[in-house]
Amino acid sequence: MKLRKLLFKNKRAILGMNTAQQFIIGILTLVILSVMVLVILASLLNTSLISSNKGAAAIINNTTAGLSSLFGNAVTWFTLLGLVIIILIIGVVIGVVRGFGAGAGAAGGL
Repeated sequence: MKLRKLLFKNKRAILGMNTAQQFIIGILTLVILSVMVLVILASLLNTSLISSNKGAAAIINNTTAGLSSLFGNAVTWFTLLGLVIIILIIGVVIGVVRGFGAGAGAAGGL
């Protein structure tokens, strides 16, 4: 019973909003870091030291292609996040309905 009160005290945590917020902040942090890496790698690629070295140029090109394909799939990640939030909301609704059903049965017997 004590755990149930603790869970219902913070309703944002029940709906998974804290998790969603942390996920979105994590994705945005990853985007910022990736843009910084892309800018640094693009400036390195234009130097004469890297442009003469084919292996280093290939590594930079692979890194930039990997980062762009990662963010090309961002729609999928956000869709999955939305589905998880919907499942959490359905679970909370089921829990609340069961709680009201158990409370009404106990009160009706008095």
